[in-house]
Amino acid sequence: METGADDDGEETDTIEFVLNPAEETLDIEIQYGPLIRSIEEEFDVEVRTTIAETYNATVEELSRAGEGDRMLADTSPVAVLELGSDVSVCGMRI
Repeated sequence: METGADDDGEETDTIEFVLNPAEETLDIEIQYGPLIRSIEEEFDVEVRTTIAETYNATVEELSRAGEGDRMLADTSPVAVLELGSDVSVCGMRI
């Protein structure tokens, strides 16, 4: 998690959210828009999204996180296994 400034110049925390589209025809930023807005409003943070092209790219993005960084990801169960104890599952899209 990073700290930056919002539109009013006040400090705000930034959370990285790595998205991995399940289908090429899906606009994942539109699909996740309501969730991202809810997180930003509820926790007074900015959510910065990164769209990964593959599950491996998602794992690479998550692996780049430094110690103490908070990152969220839409990924496959296979990626969860690869990341081991460095990841916590908080929900599943069905």
